[in-house]
Amino acid sequence: MNCQDLNRFFENGDGKPLPEAAERHLSACPACRRLQAVLESARSQPSTSSSNPMQPPLVLPVGLLENLEPVRPLSRTPGLILTVIFPAALICAAAVAWWGVAGWRSQTTLERLILFGTVVAALSASAYGLCVEMIPGSKSGFDWRWVEAGAFAAFLLTILIAFHHAYRFNMRAIDGGCFGRGLLTAAAVLLLLLVAIRRGVFLNRLKVSVTIAALISSAALLVLTLYCPILTWSHVIIAHLGAVAVIVAAGITAGQLVE
Repeated sequence: MNCQDLNRFFENGDGKPLPEAAERHLSACPACRRLQAVLESARSQPSTSSSNPMQPPLVLPVGLLENLEPVRPLSRTPGLILTVIFPAALICAAAVAWWGVAGWRSQTTLERLILFGTVVAALSASAYGLCVEMIPGSKSGFDWRWVEAGAFAAFLLTILIAFHHAYRFNMRAIDGGCFGRGLLTAAAVLLLLLVAIRRGVFLNRLKVSVTIAALISSAALLVLTLYCPILTWSHVIIAHLGAVAVIVAAGITAGQLVE
């Protein structure tokens, strides 16, 4: 957490206890400690009202915030969601142009509706969750994790019921190829996503890391479902969902390290 993060938390924290990252920053930053002292002193005094109309407004000491660079305000939630989804859409389009859509062509209309509907729902839900995390103090209209879990369950159930084609060739090389493509897609989306969210203020780093992992793994699953024509449930679980599992595990590990 830096000075900007802490200043934003002071503005939107509503008296909430400081997170551990904020305490660590305060212990090493005299300017932020002075700012905290001024704000706590102001809270301890009676607020300006009709009974005390002559109380002067809060004035911060000159130079107290000189090391806090001004930042542009974030867009509203719909704009943020589009900003967050844009890297995934861009990489998906590039993957379609490079690898093709053999998976789309090999599926029935009903399979397409369910599989792509569930993956897009998971992608949108995780994008919404990330946007909520970008704005301290914002309230989520729904628990996006339940949408994510429901979409995953519907995707898994569909492939277990419908994907039973038999193939005569060795699946090991194909498993490895799809697994690698999934990780490559997620890495490319992550690089662009980090540029898109650079102005966000993330107080719960573990939760943010898991949310990002859910988003980029959804993008990877979307690409693999478009690209791969192998309609066997074992291949999808091993290669496609295996890549998703690795991405989410990496997100959890990274979040625990930075929290």
